[in-house]
Amino acid sequence: GGQDPGCFLANRTPPDQDVGAYRSQYDNTLCGKVLRLDPETGRGLADNPFYTGDPDDLLSRVYARGLRNPFRFTLLPLGSAGGREPIVISDVGWNTWEEINLSLGGENFGWPCLEGTFPQSEYQEADVHGLCNGVGGTHARPLLSWHHSQNQAGFRGNCATGLCLYTGTRYPELYRGRLFFCDYG
Repeated sequence: GGQDPGCFLANRTPPDQDVGAYRSQYDNTLCGKVLRLDPETGRGLADNPFYTGDPDDLLSRVYARGLRNPFRFTLLPLGSAGGREPIVISDVGWNTWEEINLSLGGENFGWPCLEGTFPQSEYQEADVHGLCNGVGGTHARPLLSWHHSQNQAGFRGNCATGLCLYTGTRYPELYRGRLFFCDYG
């Protein structure tokens, strides 16, 4: 917030969204969110988890929130969540943690109040808008998180760049239906 005042002007990004990384917790923006839209109209769908009753509301378009950089995601055709396919999200972290999140719709993954499963004290202490209030007790935990420098998950890395569900037949049976993910570092 306040780092790029030229961005928050008339006919650009609305000034109320000038809250920095807290936009992922702020209802009146699409930043830091995974969206689910009607492909014909760009409007929110009535069965979206944050649907307000107005398909034109920004919040009506949101499927999951509290993400820093959902760099890649993939659908899991293994069932449905109220008619919606579950998705796996590769979320690039900040200083310490990377994560992979499983979304059935309606989750808050905690950014910037949390990184991985840990409170992000720098953001929590600077939260003048109260957007971190309650996030720590209600956030969805990552499916997998890994540290940038400590080998806690059997590996370490620093940029959760991609993932896919392998549905082919060229690899042995062991790999079929498995989630492959990569880290840039």
